[in-house]
Amino acid sequence: MYNLQFQKSIINIHEYYQINRYTNDEFLKMIDKCFGIKRTTFYNWLNDNDIINSDIIYENNNKLINTAVETFIVNLITINKKIGIKKIKTQIKLNLKISINNKSISYILNKNNIKHKNIKNIDIYDENKKYKKKNFKFNVLNDEHKTFILDNKTKSIKDIIDLFYDNYKIIIHQKQIIDIMHQNKIVIKSFFKSSPTIVNFIIKTMNDNKITTVKELKELIFKEFELDISVQLIYNILKQNGYVYKKFKLNNNPYKIDEQV
Repeated sequence: MYNLQFQKSIINIHEYYQINRYTNDEFLKMIDKCFGIKRTTFYNWLNDNDIINSDIIYENNNKLINTAVETFIVNLITINKKIGIKKIKTQIKLNLKISINNKSISYILNKNNIKHKNIKNIDIYDENKKYKKKNFKFNVLNDEHKTFILDNKTKSIKDIIDLFYDNYKIIIHQKQIIDIMHQNKIVIKSFFKSSPTIVNFIIKTMNDNKITTVKELKELIFKEFELDISVQLIYNILKQNGYVYKKFKLNNNPYKIDEQV
């Protein structure tokens, strides 16, 4: 009746109850009332190493937005299709003692193809991409890949990414495209201004002439790459690479302090 993902979800909620100092009786009453799970059944799950050691992860990558919570929300809407989002949140808080936001509810409704007038549609696949962004690993590009990118230099970043995937079945990040363009001094529109090529250029310039000003760096980058980057970005790059950059003012007053009136 209950799959492994659901069982793991209940155990995750139990951990949440313990962390937030709810009693075991409160938890056992909740799972009996909301899911019809009896005390003996739960403790059997809790003592089952296959369930406890399972590394199964719910799509949302959030322990509290899991199969059990999803089941509870779907059951609420099945019973009352006109229930408001505020009441759904209240029922979750009242029964499960968990607080979740509208976006999480929207995610679950879209996942189950349930439409609700008070929730905007969310592409769950797009949302999952966002969760994976932090763990994105750049694929190594060979000379053929780089040539392909350069051959499509007149196209937008998004088009290059799509074309690249169609040809090679490899996902590339726009930062990789930007760096290739910078290496070849090609101008392309992008949110990202920095690249390894730009960073290396700044560091080399500073090593060649340590009294180069940020304003001069900005002008040199524009001259070399036709790229207009902010002064703040240059400061950040210098700081990230261990440079201490200080402003100073030249005082050309020829008189000493005690000679000044």
